[in-house]
Amino acid sequence: MVTVEPKAGSRRRVVQLAGDVAAELRAHRDRQAAERAALALVAAAPDDAVFADELGRPYHPQRLRTMFGRASERAGVPAIRLHDLRHTMATVALTAGIHPKIVQERLGHTTVAMTLDYV
Repeated sequence: MVTVEPKAGSRRRVVQLAGDVAAELRAHRDRQAAERAALALVAAAPDDAVFADELGRPYHPQRLRTMFGRASERAGVPAIRLHDLRHTMATVALTAGIHPKIVQERLGHTTVAMTLDYV
């Protein structure tokens, strides 16, 4: 796999996370560090991937798709593509009353119209 920078500098952005999501990601990072410590590895892999195996190597996208499909099946929710979570997030956020401008920024769209057409 090759990781590259976004095409345009404006594509790189900070995404605000809900407190519980941020807490879960911190807990996930702690579990990863504990796994690596148990294997006498460094605390984080060079690319510091969120979705990584026990050696800190990022999962191949196909493996992520497979894992997502299995988790969806276990949860009893309809099968969707991993990318469709963007649509789901936008729909849920707008339905919950989050301002379209905030949803636009989270998705990285250039206009609110694009975001509203997206869902």
